[in-house]
Amino acid sequence: MPDKSAMADPLLATAGSMGATPATAADLVDRHFLRRGKGPEFAMEVGWVRRHLRRTRMVLDLGCGNGALASCLEDLHVVGVDHLQAGLARTASEGGRGPFVCADVGRLPFRDGATDAVVLQHLIEHLDDPLSTLKGVFGVLKPAGILMILTPNGWFSDSKTYEDDSHRRIFTPRDLPDLVRQAGFVVSQVVTLGVPWFQSCTRWRVLWRLRRLVLKRAEGIAWLPGARYRGQTLCCAARRP
Repeated sequence: MPDKSAMADPLLATAGSMGATPATAADLVDRHFLRRGKGPEFAMEVGWVRRHLRRTRMVLDLGCGNGALASCLEDLHVVGVDHLQAGLARTASEGGRGPFVCADVGRLPFRDGATDAVVLQHLIEHLDDPLSTLKGVFGVLKPAGILMILTPNGWFSDSKTYEDDSHRRIFTPRDLPDLVRQAGFVVSQVVTLGVPWFQSCTRWRVLWRLRRLVLKRAEGIAWLPGARYRGQTLCCAARRP
């Protein structure tokens, strides 16, 4: 169990715990907690998130996994939320930055208007009812609060990149903002990160190094003809009116 001091937070309206069966939890922890926070794509995603948090102090990180995002936002108060108690226990035991809350993201245990920003980093594609979750997020955000979603891009050229039997839906730059608007948000930006090539060429070290250099300029490249909306990660920023 995570340390109680790491779990407690004044944002909470009620306590909640949504654990999984031991076998399922162990499998999901190995598959999703351990892979987070690595590689140039993750660094690129953190950069995009941080640019939208310039005037923010309180952030909910839904589906926080191993807490990799919070560790990159040390100047902010980040509350990590995940439904896997076993995963949060592991995160806390390995020094992950809390506080952590074990809860179902479809039933967030926070007061209305509790936070300045909410991040869903590679979570929405796993949800059975993403619209309901986004409506719940709408409620816990303050007026003018920021929603940030990062998810695999359905228009990316290599679908093998996001093959995962726990994915319920892969979104595109067309249907993700439509869903966000249905939940009541005003969409402020839709962009993709990463370039639509190099993914299948990483077996050669020289191309891997070239790919890392290109990714540092990926947001600029994304605006080139034929590359816009074709990057690996789809990002949508929105605000609560």
